[in-house]
Amino acid sequence: MTQKRFLLLLAFLVCLGTGPLAAGAPLLLPGTTSVDLARHVEILEDPTGELTIDDVRSQNGAGFKAETGTAGTLNFGYTKSVYWLRFRLDAATDARRDWLLEISYPTLDSIEIHDADRRWMLGDRLPYAERPIDHRNFVVPLTVSAGDPRFVYLRVASQGSMTVPLHLWAAEPFAQAARNAYVALALYFGMILGLMGYNFLLFLTVRDRSFLLYVLFGLGMAIGQLSVNGLGNQFLWPASPTWGHLAFPLGFGLTGLFGALFTRSFLATRTNAPRLDTWIRSLIAFFALSIGVVILFDYRAGSIMISLAGAVFSIIAVMTAIRCLRSGNRGARWFLIAWSLLLVGVAVLAFRNLGWLPTNFVTTYGMLIGSALEMLMLSFALADRINYLQIEKEHAQAEAIAAGDALVTALRDSERQLEARVAERTHELRAQETRFRSIFEHSNAAIAITNPPGDIIDANLSFGRLLDQAEDSLIGTNISQFAASEDAPATTGMLSGLRAELLGGTRESYRIEECLHKASGEPLWADISVTAIRRADGTVDHLVYTAIDVTERKRALERLENHQATLEARILERTRELSIAKDQAEAASQAKSTFLANMSHELRTPMNAILGLTGIALRQTQDDGVRDKLEKVKRASDHLLAVINDILDISKIEAGRLQLNASSFRLGDIRDNLINLVETKCQEKGLTFGITIPADLVDRRLTGDPLRLTQILVNLVGNAIKFTDTGFVRVRISGERHDAETLQLRFEVEDSGIGIDAHDQRRLFSAFEQADSSLTRRYGGTGLGLAISRRLAEMMGGQIGLLSEPGQGSTFWFTALLRIADQVQAAAASAHDESAEEQLRSRFGGARILVAEDEPVNREVLGLLIADVGIAPDFAPDGEAAVTFATRTRYDLILMDIQMPKLNGVEATCAIRALPGCAKIPIVATTANAFAEDRAECLAAGMNDHLAKPIDPDALYDMLLKWLSAGEDAASPAG
Repeated sequence: MTQKRFLLLLAFLVCLGTGPLAAGAPLLLPGTTSVDLARHVEILEDPTGELTIDDVRSQNGAGFKAETGTAGTLNFGYTKSVYWLRFRLDAATDARRDWLLEISYPTLDSIEIHDADRRWMLGDRLPYAERPIDHRNFVVPLTVSAGDPRFVYLRVASQGSMTVPLHLWAAEPFAQAARNAYVALALYFGMILGLMGYNFLLFLTVRDRSFLLYVLFGLGMAIGQLSVNGLGNQFLWPASPTWGHLAFPLGFGLTGLFGALFTRSFLATRTNAPRLDTWIRSLIAFFALSIGVVILFDYRAGSIMISLAGAVFSIIAVMTAIRCLRSGNRGARWFLIAWSLLLVGVAVLAFRNLGWLPTNFVTTYGMLIGSALEMLMLSFALADRINYLQIEKEHAQAEAIAAGDALVTALRDSERQLEARVAERTHELRAQETRFRSIFEHSNAAIAITNPPGDIIDANLSFGRLLDQAEDSLIGTNISQFAASEDAPATTGMLSGLRAELLGGTRESYRIEECLHKASGEPLWADISVTAIRRADGTVDHLVYTAIDVTERKRALERLENHQATLEARILERTRELSIAKDQAEAASQAKSTFLANMSHELRTPMNAILGLTGIALRQTQDDGVRDKLEKVKRASDHLLAVINDILDISKIEAGRLQLNASSFRLGDIRDNLINLVETKCQEKGLTFGITIPADLVDRRLTGDPLRLTQILVNLVGNAIKFTDTGFVRVRISGERHDAETLQLRFEVEDSGIGIDAHDQRRLFSAFEQADSSLTRRYGGTGLGLAISRRLAEMMGGQIGLLSEPGQGSTFWFTALLRIADQVQAAAASAHDESAEEQLRSRFGGARILVAEDEPVNREVLGLLIADVGIAPDFAPDGEAAVTFATRTRYDLILMDIQMPKLNGVEATCAIRALPGCAKIPIVATTANAFAEDRAECLAAGMNDHLAKPIDPDALYDMLLKWLSAGEDAASPAG
C-alpha cells in the first residue's frame, strides 16, 4: 500500500502546473524579477531548415503561431525540423532595463538568438568558452527600454529531444537561483559519489558482482545527469564539445545497460523469474545496440531507441521485483521500493524527451529525486544483503559444527560396524576359499597353476586325468615338458612367444590350441587358455592354465576340411558346366537373332515388290475398280508388314536392342499423318473421328522419334477402331513445360467401344495378351501392340495406362518427355513448303543416281519411283558391277543393297570409297534387315544413311532430297 501511495504522489506532482495558458508578450513591471516565456512565445516550424533571420523578419509574423497549452516549457520531442521562436519585449517605465535570457536545457545542439542587431551562437556542439556568460545553462544578456517594444528571435535545432525552457531573469534573482541549483546539484552528486565509493569498497570486500554493477549503474547515471544539467560542459569537458554532445545519450544508455545487469544479478532472475529474465537479456542487448547506433550511425535514432528501451525496462524491472517478492526473495521488497523510485524518474524523463510530458521542475529533476532515493534504498538493500549473508554464514557454521559432531559419532559407529563386517567377511572368505578349492579340485576343466618359469605348483584332478598322471606327481614339473614339439614345432614357438608377452606385461592372457603328449606318449590336442595373476607392482605372481581336450573336434575338423575340398571340386565342375550352358544360350540367342534377321530379309524383300508395285499401279491407274482392288492389296500388305514389324520390335525389346532415333518434327505433322492413316478406317465403320490439339502445339517443333510416336498412336487408335462398332474415337493431345528445355506431352485415345474389366486390365500390356482370347478370333491381332507401346513410352521418359469399364468404352493414355527443338534448326526444317517429290522434280531432274540391287523386281520398283521425279538411274545387278559403274561415272548418289552376289553392299562400299574422287559420294543402304546393328554396320562401312525395305515412296524421296541437297551445298562456293 505504501508503494501505491508513493506512485500516486509522484504522478500528482508530474501533472502539477500543466494547464494550458494563452501566449502573449511579457509585460515587465517594476516589481517583476523573472518571467516564464513559454506562455508568450510564438512558433514557426522550418522543416527544411533553410529560412534565415531576414526571411523570418520579412514575414512580419506571418506563419508564427502562438503556443497554447504549454506550462513551464516548450517541448517538440525528437524532430528533424528547425524551429523559430519569437517573443515581444515590452517594459513599463520604471521596470528594470537589464535582463538575462536563460535556455535551461544544456543538451540542445544549436541555438541562434537575434535581438535587434545583436546575434549569439550557442549549443553543446560549440566550446564552452564561446558562451557569453559562464553558466551551466545557455544564458545571454538582454537590455529593455520602456516604450521601445521589439521581438527577440531564436532559431533552435537539435538531433536529440528538442526541449526549450525559456526564462527572463533579473540579475540578482538569477544569481540566487543559480546558487541554489549548484548547491542542490553538489549535494546530489556528492551523495552519488559517496554511495558509489561505499558500494565499491563493499565489492572489494565481499566480491559480490551486484555491488560492482551497482557502481557502474551509478556511474552511467552520473554521466547522464552531468550532461543533462550542464555541469559536464562547464567543469569536466568544456573543450570537448564532441564528447559533450554524446555524453547525454551514452550516460543514460549505460544507466539502462548496467541497471538491467544489476537487476539480473541482485534478484537472480535466471532462477526466480526465467521468463522475465529473457526480456531483461533482450533489453541488455538492445541497450548495447542503441549505444552503438548513437556512436557509429545516427545520434537521433540511437537516442530514441534508448528512451524507448528505458520506458520498457521501467515496467519490466517493477514486474520482476513483484515476481521475486512473491517467490520469497528477501531483497525484492527493498529493490521494488528503490527501483520504482528510480524508474519513475527515468520514465518521466523518457516521456519528456519523447514529447509526451511537458518540462517542469518534477519532469526535469525527477531522475535526480528518484535516483537519490534509489541510492539510499539500494544501500539499505545491499546492507541487508550483507547481514543476510552473515546470518547464513553463522547458520552454516553451526550446521557444520553439528555435522562434525554427528560425523565423529558416525565414524565411531562405523568403526564398530567395520570390525564386525571384517570378522564376518573373514568368515565368508574362508568359506569361499573352501568352496573355490572344491570347485577347483572337482572341475571338469583341466586346471594347473605355475610360477612364472612354468613349474607347476598346483593342479586339479582333471589336469592329471588329461595327461594320465597323478596330480601329486605333477607338482614341480615344468609344464613345457608336456608339449609335443616334435609334432608341432611352429605351434610350440608361437606358445613360447605369447608366454614371453604375458610375462613382459604386454598381454594379460592368451588362448591357443597345442599338441600335448600323455605319460604313455599318446598325443592329444588341447584348447589352452593362459592367464597371468599379477602382484600390486604389476609383476607376474603365477600363471593359470586351463586346458580342454579337443582331439575329437580336431579330427572332425580334418574330416570337414576334406569334405570342403570335395565340395570345392564339385563347385568348380558345376561352374564349368554353367559356363558351357551360358555359351550355348548365347549361341542360341545369336541363332535366334540370325533367324529373325534372315526372316526379316526374306519377308521384306517380296513385301518391297508387292507394296512398291502396288503403289506405282495406284499412281498410274484411274480405273475405280482397279484402284479399289489395289487399295485392298495395299491394306493387306500394310497389315502384314505391321505384324512383321511388331514381331521384330518385340524381339528387339526382349534382347534390349530397341533404340530411338532423334530428329526434329512438328506435332501438326504427327496429327496429319495420323489422320491419313486411320480416318478411312473410321469412315468405313461409320465412326466419328476427331483430334484435339492446342493451337500453340500444332507448329511446335520438338526433338524425338516421330516414327515411334506415330507407332504408339496408330496402335492405340487402331485398337480403338477395332473394338468400337458404333460411336466415336477421339484423340486429345496436351502438353506442359517440364523445364526450360523439355516438354511433357500427354496423348489420350478415347472410344465408345466394348470396354475392359479391371481384372483383364492388369495383364493387358503384356506380350501376346488380349483382354479375352475369344477376341482374337473375333477381332484379330497378335497382342503385341500394347506391349510394344508400353516399352516405347517408357523409353520416351513417360508412362502408359488406361481407364475403362465394360460397356462404357475405354480411354488409353500415354506420356512422353521430349526436348524442345532449337529454333534455328526448326526454322531450317520448315523452310520449304513443297513436298520432297516436287523439290526433286524441280531441282534435281538431271541428277546421276546408281541403284545397286540384285533383285529384278526391286530394281524395277526403284527405277519407276525414281523415274517419277524425272531422274534416270543406272542399275548394277551386284556389288562388283556397282564398283565398275562408280569407276566410270561420277554419281551424285548411290543406293546400295546389302545382300548381293560377288560383292555384298558393305564390301562394295569399301571398294568405292577407295576410288579416287569417291570418298564423299552419298551412299544410302537399301536393306531388308531391320535391326539396329545392321544400320550400324552400314554406317561403319562408310555409308551415309540407311533406308529400310519395303521402301516407302515418301521416305525414298525424303532421303534422295536430303543427300542430293547436301551434295549441292558442298559443291557451292563459300561465301
